[in-house]
Amino acid sequence: MPKHRILVIDDESLMREYVEEAMRRAGHAVDIAPSGAEGLRLFERGQHDLVITDLKMTPMDGLEVLSKARALAPETPVIVMTAYGTIETAVTALKNGAADYILKPFTPDALNIAVNRALERRRLTEET
Repeated sequence: MPKHRILVIDDESLMREYVEEAMRRAGHAVDIAPSGAEGLRLFERGQHDLVITDLKMTPMDGLEVLSKARALAPETPVIVMTAYGTIETAVTALKNGAADYILKPFTPDALNIAVNRALERRRLTEET
């Protein structure tokens, strides 16, 4: 039985597959989407424990995905990943409720640390 259900949204197929594989190896069930709009459709239909989204996508970017996912299910953590990170975008993502902000490229271990930290915070919040 999978540990958690994770939604991965990225318009780059290689990154989407990389994250999907890392999450499956960690024991999670994974849904993938090639766009923010498709990701939100899956999010509305499924019971996801966590969302991992790319920041730079068109027409809907990761900040919009973050905002809409938080509006639909505020308890679900969203991790934003990007290859174009700046302090400004990191602060914006975190102010808007991102559970974490990860710079590409990253290792599966670094991703797993961020995912486990976000899921643990969610668990602790649900217990209180």
